[in-house]
Amino acid sequence: MEDTHFLMPHMCGEKDIHVFGIFDGHRGAAAAEFSARALPGFLQSLGSKKSPSDALLEAFVKTDVAFRNELDSHRKSKGVIQKDWHPGCTAIVALIVRNKLFVANAGDCRAMLCRAGSAYALSKDHVASCPEERERIISEGGQVKWQVDTWRVGPAALQVTRSIGDDDMKPVVTAEPEITETILFVEDEYLVMASDGSGML
Repeated sequence: MEDTHFLMPHMCGEKDIHVFGIFDGHRGAAAAEFSARALPGFLQSLGSKKSPSDALLEAFVKTDVAFRNELDSHRKSKGVIQKDWHPGCTAIVALIVRNKLFVANAGDCRAMLCRAGSAYALSKDHVASCPEERERIISEGGQVKWQVDTWRVGPAALQVTRSIGDDDMKPVVTAEPEITETILFVEDEYLVMASDGSGML
């Protein structure tokens, strides 16, 4: 099981600010477990200084850098035993600030809003089979190849094109999320967030 999550209703004691996140690990659970602990702290520290979108973007990037630094320190302390260990995770975080919902996504986790009985997607998958993501990877000097049944990125053959961790795939596999902003109305019933594994909120 490489999925994990966090729930933080009433962030910083504010009754109308809530944040939730799901992390789907690959190549091990380390990146997902680290991100679930670290990202909420980065978001809290940035919340009063930045716009919600900027805070989310910076929290994803800071979490990625912090995880890769910790991984590097871990490798050095253990010698070369795990030099080929490059864990990563996809991530989706929902931040509710009063009547606005911000969703930041890096990878293939998903969020959808149920409004008056209809479902509305609030994220899109960042995978190599998406032409825009494939073009971005290639334009940044990365390689995308058709392998087995789908497009995959680089020697690691990742399907996802954005993630936290995956230090051997940086900078082409970026941690920068795509962010959507939605105004909430009384017709909104619930928010679903899920990974492509078994994680769901």
